Amino acid sequence: MPCGELARGLRWCDSPHLCNNCFRELSPVTISKTIAGIPMTGGMNSCANLVKMVSEMKYHGVRGLAWPLAELVVKAVEKSVQNYGEVDVLVPVPMHKSRRRDRGFNQAELLAELASLATGIIVDNRLVSRERATVQQAKIDIKLEDRQENISGCYKLLTQNYDSLRIGVIDDLITSGATTAELVNLLRESGLQVQWVAAAGIVKL
Repeated sequence: MPCGELARGLRWCDSPHLCNNCFRELSPVTISKTIAGIPMTGGMNSCANLVKMVSEMKYHGVRGLAWPLAELVVKAVEKSVQNYGEVDVLVPVPMHKSRRRDRGFNQAELLAELASLATGIIVDNRLVSRERATVQQAKIDIKLEDRQENISGCYKLLTQNYDSLRIGVIDDLITSGATTAELVNLLRESGLQVQWVAAAGIVKL
């Protein structure tokens, strides 16, 4: 099979890399919570195995893990729609161009594209960009204020023409929620209607 692009970063040659039995062992149960006044939902409680899956995809190029991770995102999207309302577009958390160049893909965008295939909600990855490269959030203390300082002011709105759209933001994992909160606050301050954030996993504190 040719190794062409699928879903902006996922290639046709990238197999799922996780059997159904292993996926079921994760015991995915959707979890919703409010962080900084923003509804956020994960497909399951973040755990060591889930963090390892995301890390293998992001840092070791095992892109096929996007398939099972996207199943969790779809669960989170469906729960978010049920609890917080429908959306017109999914907006993945953007990645700085230098990091995307090194990695070859944006994992949040990849998950959003696969979630779009399952839910029929279109993806808009041209609404906002990440203008400033930052230290990886995982390398910073989990305290919300420390991560907020690291991420502050790193996003830029690219257009003002979407004020009537209802938005759902997509991320991979939500730990402190600082990254997604920074993005949501920018969008809301610009007059955009952000309904919720959905991710593969969320830390249940």
